[in-house]
Amino acid sequence: RQTNRKTQFLVMELHEMSLDRLLASRFAPPSTVPHRMVATIISQVGSGLRHLDDHRLAHRDIKSNNIMVDTRVNSSTNEIEIARCVLIDFGTSCRLNDEMKDVVAVSERGRLLGASWGNAEHIAPELHSALGSAMRGRERQEVELDYSRQSVFELGALGFEIVNGCHPVSEYPFSVTSRSTGRIEYGDDDIAQISADRLGSEQASMLRRAVSCDASRRPSLDELIRCFDETGELGVDNIV
Repeated sequence: RQTNRKTQFLVMELHEMSLDRLLASRFAPPSTVPHRMVATIISQVGSGLRHLDDHRLAHRDIKSNNIMVDTRVNSSTNEIEIARCVLIDFGTSCRLNDEMKDVVAVSERGRLLGASWGNAEHIAPELHSALGSAMRGRERQEVELDYSRQSVFELGALGFEIVNGCHPVSEYPFSVTSRSTGRIEYGDDDIAQISADRLGSEQASMLRRAVSCDASRRPSLDELIRCFDETGELGVDNIV
């Protein structure tokens, strides 16, 4: 007897490795990631996040494991370079409205109802604070969350992890979350410094601004990208 089986095949691009694997194998601590490689990652991942913003989608799980890279060897320097960065794993992403906002439901027991929240370490403070306050209210309600500066924070946190090997705020978000209000509060002094041998002062300052607790003090994605790739030469359209 012949049985017709309905089988779906997904044909996807094959990429060399994850960014996490590249960094671990080539630039494990205390090694310093080359400035050009850092700039390439910020430029290309930033461009990807800008594309998602334009289409009103928040990734919410940007980390080195969720970035695939293709590499090449520079014929002049004989050093490895990143040719292309690709964002993957949209399992915790969410749709946003035209104002870059999303509404989530909280139960009367202070629990989040609905889809997964995402990567807590890369969720911006204002989102944690809004949700944390609602959870401590102990009443069923809908909470409007503003993601307009989320992608900047996410890229800034990624930049710190690449350059310094750790999150910009130690043990974030739990170390800076108020137990009574659920809100996140930290100042500039709580943000890690970046030494001059790891990154230029202007770029280091920009990364620190990107992870500011005050969303209004963060740069735009365009400003952050231009700081690392002023001419756009490292963008995927030019480097591949």
